[in-house]
Amino acid sequence: MPWFVTEFIDNKKRKLSPTTLLNYCHDYIIFFDWLVTENFTTAKRKDIDLATLEILTIREIENFLSCLNQRSIEKLIEKYATAFEKPALTVHSLRHSFATRYHLENNDVPRLKNQLGHSSIQTTMIYTHLTDEEMRKAVNNMDK
Repeated sequence: MPWFVTEFIDNKKRKLSPTTLLNYCHDYIIFFDWLVTENFTTAKRKDIDLATLEILTIREIENFLSCLNQRSIEKLIEKYATAFEKPALTVHSLRHSFATRYHLENNDVPRLKNQLGHSSIQTTMIYTHLTDEEMRKAVNNMDK
């Protein structure tokens, strides 16, 4: 990684979880590989200088973001699922896990509906199923 990325990660170590930091690193790698592929630089990924980033225009950044279409994201998930020996991991399973976790943490169905981009609350209700632990707590609360 270039020095400025390493410095950013080092400064965030105590403030962010290891998973979040790993996600930042993956994002940087994808972005820097795109810079090389699109000929914004002839440097190798670890040697990209800050000046290369400073001359990028908003349109160029938007072009990078538009490269992240549904299929490219699916391919990234497949790649990492294979690498970490998690063949059942898919975009759909990640979305479902996110939605279930969001609901368990926040219990806010209207906001979850917006997060998932659903037009109908009925679709969002799929993610509001009760876990075994929630059912156990409900039964135990009846005894109080």
